[in-house]
Amino acid sequence: QPDSVLEDWTSNEDVFAGYAMAGLTQGRVNWIAGVRYERTAFDTKGNQYRNGVITPTSASRRYDNVLPGLHFRYDVSKQLVLRASYSQSLVRPAFGETAIYRNIADNDFEISAGNPDLQTLESRNFDASVEYYLPSLGVVSAAVFHKQIDNFSYEISVPGGDPAFPTYDLLTFRNGSDGKVSGLELAYQQQLRMLPAPFDGLGFLANLTLADSEAKYPTRPGEKLPFIGQSDLTGNAALTYEKHGLFVRLALNWRDKHLREDEPIGADADGDRWIDNYYQLDLSASYRINRHCELFVEATNLTNEPFRVYFNSSNGQGRRLVQFEEYDWTANFGVRWKL
Repeated sequence: QPDSVLEDWTSNEDVFAGYAMAGLTQGRVNWIAGVRYERTAFDTKGNQYRNGVITPTSASRRYDNVLPGLHFRYDVSKQLVLRASYSQSLVRPAFGETAIYRNIADNDFEISAGNPDLQTLESRNFDASVEYYLPSLGVVSAAVFHKQIDNFSYEISVPGGDPAFPTYDLLTFRNGSDGKVSGLELAYQQQLRMLPAPFDGLGFLANLTLADSEAKYPTRPGEKLPFIGQSDLTGNAALTYEKHGLFVRLALNWRDKHLREDEPIGADADGDRWIDNYYQLDLSASYRINRHCELFVEATNLTNEPFRVYFNSSNGQGRRLVQFEEYDWTANFGVRWKL
């Protein structure tokens, strides 16, 4: 079967790495500087399938990365801390994207293939934050960040994308040219120990991230789109209770709409798939019987939030819903034993 043949691939990734680091403390100021070097050897073996004929194929490549970092911390007081940093980081493509396989479907005039030549995502990161530690195990913080990203990967369907088959559509993975993500993070956490018993076991935490992203896709020249998979707004809020071996957590997570990362990006704006705003309410609880044994229960998606995917219409006709899924709530419970 074609699916079985195409999924029968092997990829190996060997990484040789080394780093150097130095630190300096001057009164309330602390500096840490370092650099990491990585040498990556990548090999993949798979198959080409066409009209029942299976042809083994393989590819390999080697590449180097140098990743410096500089981190600064200033303790203004015991409660107030300032931080700033610059770093470079990388994210390798998923094995399913770089695996070498090709399915040539002559009936559909379509080729689906992995891309072993995908480059590694590289990011230059600038971060700064301020933290204020509250009495009774609490903290308030604010942070700004900016990430300049090169070589991110995305899935695309390209008409005539394979020179050997100019009349076929090629479904594969490509590198974007560059992108950027900037934003603000706000967080608050507090244990309410100042309340009278039994309410002194209550705690609250919340965080909110506001982001602005932009990416350039070589298959959409002249357009500026959001970075794939990036929401403008994400957040979490949780109410907790911990006392006498009992721990309870009720958490709300939400995420703004974003371009779907596991589907091909459209040839134009009308073909882009968007995942709609999503909210999820979860509940977990545990009770510690002794040092080794505890009971637990976990329940997710209590409000049965649906998963929605839609197309945006550029002609003013609004959204076109293309996928709607409901999973209802799920729960599991049991006993944990700790040595």
